[in-house]
Amino acid sequence: MINKQLTWPEFKALYQLYHNHKTNLKIQERPYFKYLMREGYVRKKSGSPGTTEPYSKFYDEYRHENIDNLYHKYYSFLSENMILTSHTPFSEFEIKCLINIKQCENVIVDNGQTLLSEMRSKIEAGKDGRKGISKSFFKSAKHIEKDSALEGAVLRIIGIDRFPQNEGQWIYRVPCKNTFCIILCENRYFLTLDIAQKRNVELWHVGGNNTLPIENLPKIELPIYYLCDWDLMGLQIYERIYRRIEIIKDKASSLHLLTPNGTPEYINDTEEYHRSKWNKTTELSSLFEELYSLEQLDLIRNLIQTDKWIEEEGNDIGKIIDKIKNSGFENKHFQ
Repeated sequence: MINKQLTWPEFKALYQLYHNHKTNLKIQERPYFKYLMREGYVRKKSGSPGTTEPYSKFYDEYRHENIDNLYHKYYSFLSENMILTSHTPFSEFEIKCLINIKQCENVIVDNGQTLLSEMRSKIEAGKDGRKGISKSFFKSAKHIEKDSALEGAVLRIIGIDRFPQNEGQWIYRVPCKNTFCIILCENRYFLTLDIAQKRNVELWHVGGNNTLPIENLPKIELPIYYLCDWDLMGLQIYERIYRRIEIIKDKASSLHLLTPNGTPEYINDTEEYHRSKWNKTTELSSLFEELYSLEQLDLIRNLIQTDKWIEEEGNDIGKIIDKIKNSGFENKHFQ
């Protein structure tokens, strides 16, 4: 099956094709609709080439791909948050990221406020901003463009008027009772869930280039682990944060890199939002071999060879935490 990479207008078009048996939306040159035409699911209407209409087998494809449920889910979210217009341009990836930002209002952080309200406070104080939000939720510090419809949607969900011109250093912590270790996440996704809290793990997050808050910590009292995207950029960030934590003298452990359990994806299949590519001209893409276990080195080499990566959000963090517990919390690289 083709990687659809649908936008909201395409969801509307598919919905219209199924329920109205035609659409006049300008989607015929989009990859998924070219696929549908090529494979005989839809066609240009005779005498009216700007109109697309379905063949009978389109209806099975529509139901198989669960388009109706996705359409209603995204429609409700966009409507409820007042970011739905006749020209809403967002991709499905961007809608999912916006949903993740909204979910931050359900997370209580270490100062007693919600994660969303803390984000709002830090942004208003100039300690977080467009790049931090963009990197954490949209995979790239440049994904949210200034004055774009996406920026407007993000600002509305967070509840602010604008991003600061410059953003400072920040750290987010989601605490729990009876904490036995810390997991430092590259992205903010897992901070929006309660999986770690229920397993007595405290989650931390700083941006990829935002290492100063870590370096300035006076001590780290619990073993600390790192969960990230397994691509070149994600592992380079790990190496940078590893060295920053090594500077801290009073710490329970060095930074342990967690081996992912998510499914590898082809880099080309996720190029809409993922731009980190392996450097095949150097050994191990110039990563430092001594910072990885033998198992991790084998995985990295396989990812490089196959042009794949493993997205942080694709991991089962519950199983990862269970594996940490079973390891006995020893001060060594987690295998």
